[in-house]
Amino acid sequence: APDSPDAEPRVSVGPAVDKPEVVLVRLDPAWVRYAPMTTSGLVSAAAIWGFSAQYIGQVDELKGRVEGAVDWFASLGVGVAALAGFLLALVTVSVLAMSGYVLTYWGFRLTRHTGGTLHISRGLITARATSLEERRIRGVEIGQPLGLRLAGAARLSAATSGLGQEGARSGSDWLTPPAPAEVVDRTAVAVVGDEVAVRGPLLSHGPAARRRRFTRAILPAAVLCAATLLLTRATDDLPTALVVAGCLPLLASPWLAADRYAALGHALTPRHLIVRSGTFSRRRVVLARDGVIGVTIRESFFQRRAGLATVTATTAVGRQHYDAIDVPVELSTGLAADLLPGPFADLLPGNVVAADL
Repeated sequence: APDSPDAEPRVSVGPAVDKPEVVLVRLDPAWVRYAPMTTSGLVSAAAIWGFSAQYIGQVDELKGRVEGAVDWFASLGVGVAALAGFLLALVTVSVLAMSGYVLTYWGFRLTRHTGGTLHISRGLITARATSLEERRIRGVEIGQPLGLRLAGAARLSAATSGLGQEGARSGSDWLTPPAPAEVVDRTAVAVVGDEVAVRGPLLSHGPAARRRRFTRAILPAAVLCAATLLLTRATDDLPTALVVAGCLPLLASPWLAADRYAALGHALTPRHLIVRSGTFSRRRVVLARDGVIGVTIRESFFQRRAGLATVTATTAVGRQHYDAIDVPVELSTGLAADLLPGPFADLLPGNVVAADL
């Protein structure tokens, strides 16, 4: 007999099929071009060069060839030799940094497993594998050193518990190698699940913070330049290169100050605190609000005069404290109260007035 109209529909349920892992990031060999633009790449280049120099020094034939090449460059004249030496050093450092990148990151894969873990594997000669429980991850840090930022790249690390300082130093918290910024942002969104926190705009810290950036950048550079010029007048044989080196920071300081202010900012989403700062090593930190265990509002003498404060969020993961630098005082208490409502509730402007009455 046919089913009655009131009968519940029959649903065929088959066995659930879950993918054992989802690949979030896989190394693209083209990313090796970012190696010379990172500090770690330069450190790798120096380590490889140090090892190679010891080997060259032990082989008389290679040592003689190197010394002959140096003598040939010197015979070209000071200017040509300096330019050729600079270009040769640039090429050598780039090749060594790229070699270090390949040794460190070859075969890099970041995968998400159904058990709630992220698995990172990397390495050419020495393979490393790290598994991070996602429930222990309290945020991510998007690092953009100046070189990577100019190349439109970045790198990503996890703010997580359980690794310790040794694990962080060994790079066990890296979620991407130096890679295009779009890849890093996409990976950060996949890890924290909050696109606004990763890609959204930040709250500017206002004109007082801007003035402080320019003052701190220009004043020391001006003092250095003035001291160099005074020394030039007192010493007739001061090298021109030293004079240029003493005054060049003054020319670069306005750009440095503007860039540092452009990096400055913070934001709150329902789930995350976001802070950003830095020029030579710019960092955008996305930290889970439920991972914040303490908040400190700190005002130095000069900050008090400018009406600014630094709000530090303390946590048990990653660097263990993250700073929102030079926040206007009128915003700092509200930010702290949003992060830890209980301890800072009495410091909000309305409650302070009521207490004074």
